[in-house]
Order: sequence, then structure tokens, then C-alpha cells
Amino acid sequence: MDVGRARSARLPAGRRLRRGAEEHDRRARAWSSEAELSAVSTRPDLALTGEHDELRSTVRQFLAATSSPADTRRVIETPDGFDRSMWSRMAEQLGLQALLVPERYEGLGQGPVEAQIVFEEMGRALYSGPYFASAALATNALVCSGDETACRDLLPGIAAGTTIATVAVAEAGTTAKRDRDAWVLDGSKSLVPNGHVADLLLVAAQTDAGPSLFAVDAADLGVESQALESLDLSRRLAALKFAGARARLVGQDGAAASVVAATMDRALVALTAEAAGGAARCLE
Repeated sequence: MDVGRARSARLPAGRRLRRGAEEHDRRARAWSSEAELSAVSTRPDLALTGEHDELRSTVRQFLAATSSPADTRRVIETPDGFDRSMWSRMAEQLGLQALLVPERYEGLGQGPVEAQIVFEEMGRALYSGPYFASAALATNALVCSGDETACRDLLPGIAAGTTIATVAVAEAGTTAKRDRDAWVLDGSKSLVPNGHVADLLLVAAQTDAGPSLFAVDAADLGVESQALESLDLSRRLAALKFAGARARLVGQDGAAASVVAATMDRALVALTAEAAGGAARCLE
């Protein structure tokens, strides 16, 4: 069963996202680097269509019903900082957690235009939850790693909303060493978006080969998380400590620098869209 198509089919009639070969080619070009774009004769088509308007309307209606100002004030006072039932509904009814997950990993395979629309609406509603951490940071980190096995194992859970993921790259000093056929992490990370509620942690750590990316189960006995106070109450942060935490290498050993850089480039676009959505709401 094509889970991505099933989720898209749950959208109201007329609000399904295009999925033809031409559209997939457009999205692929839109995510390409400038060097790759120079090899094609035309720039990616970033123009908005009627279907994009329908997507915006659908997301806006959902957030208006589930993430009103009163809802936001209520959930930011809870330990998690978000509504888990609303998170599940978002996945089941709209499939937004699957937005940027490629179809071959059970996602919707959308591109930057669709991402801009969704993140603008998240910012407009001041959504409080791990959407940015899971759908922008973690998803892009896995995709940019080029690790097909890790993507196949980890992205379907993120797409389904059953796995909340985040990226931990701030702070130096986290190290990873081989322990027989596995890796173990020691050290700490700070300012981890939604790290206190994440199920999956993508951690940058130093190995003999250089900075490397690892996947860590947040429930591992060697992982300790602590929520931090932040200026933005809708964007929770956490500090993580690793003491012999079992880890899985994602991508090539020593290749995390380029993966993190590409991930942050895409994440900044999402943050810009959020800020634009919030600013537009202030002017309404």
C-alpha cells in the first residue's frame, strides 16, 4: 500500500496534492543546488497554483480548529509543550509530518513551495509543537545523509507521526567510539529543539574520522534529557547528556559537516516561512 497516497486521499476533495511525474521532476529541481540548476535550461517553477491555495486553506482550517490562541496558551503550560492528540490528528487527517519525506520512504514527497505554505501557516497560528524539529530538521538530515538504509528504517515512522525526531548539533565535545559492532556516545548537547519529547535523536559527534551523524533512541538508558527555559515558549528546547548511549551511524563516518550544513540551509528556509506567516498574521 502506498501510504503517501493514502494520506493524500484523506484530504477533502479538490485538496489533494499533485503527484504526476512532471510534478515530481519540478520538486526535484526545486530542491537542487545552484550547481545542479546550472545544468538545466530552465529555473524551477515556484509559481503558486490553485492546488497550493487549497493546501493553504486546508492547513489553515485545521490549525484554526486545533491550535487557536487559547489552545496555544494552554499547551505551552504543559510539561510537553504541545498537544499529542492534535499531533496524531495532524498525521492521520493531513499527513503533514510526511510532507518532505520522499515517497519511497512512505512520505508525500513534496517540495519547497509546499513546505513554505505549511510553515507559513504554522507561524501564522503560532503552532506549539515539534513540527519544525521533526519535519524540517530531522527529515532533511536523514535525506541529506544519503543513507538509504537509515532513511528506509527511520523516515516511515517520522512520516506517520509515530516517531518524533530532532537534531542535536549544538555544543562540541560529544564523542562516538566503536564498541564491537555498534557505536557508543558520550558527551552533551544543548539547545536541542523539542529534545525532551523526541523519540529519535540525530546527533553530531566526533569520531577519529571527524564529525559524524548518529541516530540514537531517546529511550536508551545512556540518554538523559532536561527541558530548558526558552524565550519562545512555543519552541521548547532541551539539554541532552550521553553516557555510553548506543548509537547507529547515519551516512559516512566523518561526513556530518556537509550533511548538517545542507540540513540547516533547508531549515532556515522553513524558519523564514514561519516568521513570514507570523508577521502576516500581525498585519491582519
